[in-house]
Amino acid sequence: MKIYLARAQLLILILLTGCGYHIGHNRISENYHTVSIPFAEGDATGAFTKELIHVLSASGAYVYQPCNPDAILSVRLIKYYDENIGFRYDRDSEGEIEETLVPSETRRFVSAEVKMIDARRGCVVLGPSLIKVYVDFDHEFNSSRDAVNVFSLGQVTDIDGAIDAVARPLNRALAQRIVDYISNAW
Repeated sequence: MKIYLARAQLLILILLTGCGYHIGHNRISENYHTVSIPFAEGDATGAFTKELIHVLSASGAYVYQPCNPDAILSVRLIKYYDENIGFRYDRDSEGEIEETLVPSETRRFVSAEVKMIDARRGCVVLGPSLIKVYVDFDHEFNSSRDAVNVFSLGQVTDIDGAIDAVARPLNRALAQRIVDYISNAW
């Protein structure tokens, strides 16, 4: 029985490598070791570009090199949008529950177009690909009763403050997804 299992595993391995599956590094990381990341289009503050450089450098798959790289990672932030995913009943000025539902939990999305360009030849070697991520967060729909933002367990109560606070985790999630994409693309 063991001999049949070993033969079956060998046959599967041969078939998978014959179909283009490979064990080890991808062809992109084998041919391009250093990467430059220009300022991402649509990144108004530079916070996303900074996070992308940090995540790429920490990955170990590539070396960030702003001058004379093997490849250029071009990112264009396309769209930010929100989707309300949690609701609660609103309260009147005396604290009584009303029949109106208001959002209390939101999912913030961002989509980006990603291309990896051969720096010497100027041709696109990977992409363009659309990558989309989201982050969920809680918030208070209306401003607080005392007109003061209240922080509780890391959650900001008003929606504007919550959107500002979720920017960093959203940037990190997108940067990680992009680095995973370029590190695992065949």
